[in-house]
Amino acid sequence: MATTYIPAERRSALQRSLIRSHAASSGAEVEREVVRALMLLRLRTLASGRTGVRPETAQLLAALLNAGITPIIGEYGSLGCSGDLAPLSHVALALMGEGAVRDRDGQQMPAADALEAADLVPVELAAKEGLALINGTDGMLGMLVMAADDLRELLKLADIAAAMSVEALLGTDRFFRRGPAGVAAASGPGRGRREHARAARRLGDHGKPPRPGLHASAGRLLVAVRSAGGRRGPRHA
Repeated sequence: MATTYIPAERRSALQRSLIRSHAASSGAEVEREVVRALMLLRLRTLASGRTGVRPETAQLLAALLNAGITPIIGEYGSLGCSGDLAPLSHVALALMGEGAVRDRDGQQMPAADALEAADLVPVELAAKEGLALINGTDGMLGMLVMAADDLRELLKLADIAAAMSVEALLGTDRFFRRGPAGVAAASGPGRGRREHARAARRLGDHGKPPRPGLHASAGRLLVAVRSAGGRRGPRHA
């Protein structure tokens, strides 16, 4: 349809139809924090000024976030590499005052009622705004950001558990003094315990602390997470 001409008076209707036809997810609800991450990432893209949406459209999306209004999205329906069309369409549908949402208290209600309660006016999409709102992969990126944040916390706990284990077993801390990058992982499957035992004897270890290879792997993961999310790491939306 690349050569099909859309009359000016029908372009707004085309955007509405595009959103309604793609807001077709199913299954259990996606977690609220993930949906809010999706919304924030889409707002970041819209605020770049390169997507062709009007400022009031982006401002309404920001207002939904501030008001705690979260569109209800099913976990099935995204097209993967073609874009998170279904999840993003549910968000765009809420901007139009359609579909179902949850308010700040978690109560389900029609989007029109939630917008009215927050003193917000639904947007009338202009030409190409519908496509700009749904053409992206912010759904899977939002999930990745949340998973990376969880991983950062888990690695912190792993470091604490490793330190407490070494202390309780009267083990040496010399394995860790050079930092994760200087610790060699086990050279092959099943060899980690033997290699650790030899290293422990060489260092005068009195206990059996965790394998240094495991700690090194965790350290490398932590470095990767920090590199992907910046110095401070990813944060919840």
